[in-house]
Parts: sequence; structure tokens; C-alpha cells
Amino acid sequence: MMDYKLIVMKLIGKIDPVGDTNIDNERMENLKNLCQLVNELVGEIAEVEYINKASYEHSVKAMANYAGKFLDKLGIKE
Repeated sequence: MMDYKLIVMKLIGKIDPVGDTNIDNERMENLKNLCQLVNELVGEIAEVEYINKASYEHSVKAMANYAGKFLDKLGIKE
């Protein structure tokens, strides 16, 4: 299985601050990009849950439930 986190972090770049303004300015942009990506990905998961939670089809309902439980764990579900 691919290591998705490794791939994403390679694309985004380092995000840990080092105390050097020039380096940290670049890493702040990387952090902002990572946060934006995570927000969009969570939105995709939330959409799966929202659109499909009332489905009568077993596989669709199972995916909606899985997405909902994930959102609950993050503490961001209403």
C-alpha cells in the first residue's frame, strides 16, 4: 500500500518551524496549504455522510455511517 501521508508531505513540503524567519515564512505557506487540503478532504468526507445518510442501500449507508463516525472522532460533526 502506498504511504499517502509521505506522498502528500513530500508535495507540500516541511511545516515544522526552525526559528529562521526566511525558512519559517516558507514553511508557514506550506502549513497553510496543508490545512487547506485537510479542510477540503474533510469536506469530501462530510459530503459522503450528508448526501448518503438516508440511503436504503446497504453499501451506501455503510459508507455514510463510516464517514459519520470519522467526523464524530474529529469532533466536527453536528
